[in-house]
Amino acid sequence: MKKIITIALFVLGFIETYLIMSFYIPSLRLKLIAPPLEFFLKSLASTWLFKFIISIIVGLIISGIHVLLIKKKKDTKGLMLVLAIFFIIVVIGALYVSTTANRF
Repeated sequence: MKKIITIALFVLGFIETYLIMSFYIPSLRLKLIAPPLEFFLKSLASTWLFKFIISIIVGLIISGIHVLLIKKKKDTKGLMLVLAIFFIIVVIGALYVSTTANRF
């Protein structure tokens, strides 16, 4: 069960970091006038290698923190709760940004 939670934390951390870099960092955002779906897909595909590498590093750090907390026998439910709430906020924000992209 602990390995599944660690893997889930890695995946959530990876997705959150990738979305944050795609939609919230001004220098990495696209200035594209397109329908929302096309804008969303193009934002995910632009500079994908850089975003992928940074997201892998952040995902490993988050899952590493979880492993360290397990070894120290501390409760990790708070970490999961905070990451899940942050994930929901980031996904909703990314969808909002992609639907309002043509209103610059």
